[in-house]
Amino acid sequence: MGKRTLLSSIFLIFPGLLLAQPVAPEELYPLGEGTTWKFKTSDGRTIVQKVTREEKINDYPGMLLETSEGGKILATEHLGISSDGIYRFTLNGNKLDRGLIVLKKNLKSGDTWTVDGVLETGPVSGKVSVKEEEVAVPLGKFKTFAVKAEYADKDGKKHFVTSYYALGKGMVRQSFELANKSTFSLELLEYTPGKKSAAPLPAGGESKKLP
Repeated sequence: MGKRTLLSSIFLIFPGLLLAQPVAPEELYPLGEGTTWKFKTSDGRTIVQKVTREEKINDYPGMLLETSEGGKILATEHLGISSDGIYRFTLNGNKLDRGLIVLKKNLKSGDTWTVDGVLETGPVSGKVSVKEEEVAVPLGKFKTFAVKAEYADKDGKKHFVTSYYALGKGMVRQSFELANKSTFSLELLEYTPGKKSAAPLPAGGESKKLP
């Protein structure tokens, strides 16, 4: 049996093996300038996310991610890659007091962590859990890490956001379940790679204060 045939047989018998290997965060969430995702929404709209440029947040390098519809900007955030994960530093122009972890280094099923920070508009807190899941979207079928975040609003009502990340593609699906039980989702239509992501920064993004 040839080497390629043997490897194919192993992956067919143990389909989770591809995701069981150590994974660099930037492999699951490519953030090179120009990287673009086009999504179909559950209500029939087309949403585009694009890494537009590098911008420093209080001297800490970050990549600006813009979400738009028909050329109109709907949301923005700054994300940074460090050697221990990918962190979020701003949301819709509001700075967080520190980087909040989006994806950990060597992500695996069963990982959990807490989200605890302060936006200029108020506190942000919640908990995150990870499992492996295969999903089908318009672009194809992917083995993913499903990263589920649970947040409570100021009234204590819980909201859930699950983001599905595939190797080399980034987020291929995202689903929202609000406290009133209404749901909404994004599914990947097209993916365009950008420039190679910058080299990771030293570990410790979560402790980087952004006064």
